[in-house]
Amino acid sequence: MPLTELDIEKYKSASSIFEGAKAKIETRVDEVIKIICKIFGSIPSSIPTPYYKDGSDEVEFRLTARGGRCTETDEWDYSYSFPRQFLFMSDDEIRSTIKKEIQDTEDNAKKEKEKRLTKAEAKKKLKAAVMKKLTKEEKKALGVKGG
Repeated sequence: MPLTELDIEKYKSASSIFEGAKAKIETRVDEVIKIICKIFGSIPSSIPTPYYKDGSDEVEFRLTARGGRCTETDEWDYSYSFPRQFLFMSDDEIRSTIKKEIQDTEDNAKKEKEKRLTKAEAKKKLKAAVMKKLTKEEKKALGVKGG
């Protein structure tokens, strides 16, 4: 079936809309990646081309960056993707979200360390209490010094 002039015009219009939306999305992705890099103190070597999976809640990319600290929190690994929702958030909301995740991750690590130390301290106290109950002969039989 031959094309009509209207078919060509529809194609041009759809193509123009698509390219405009694509450019807008890619610009926002670039902005979000720069925000992420700045928060983690890294410098992107180049801004990667994002790709999307239908129905996915993330925007994926391959980031090569120099410097900075780990780009992973308990919630997200920002070295290769970010939540799709970031595209719709203000820059300040993104910063706030990531900084809260970083703080929560640091707090969780601190709690885990305290938990390990408390456990080690309890074990040490238990060992000391048991040692007090042993006689010199029992300590010697066990090969424990200080008896």
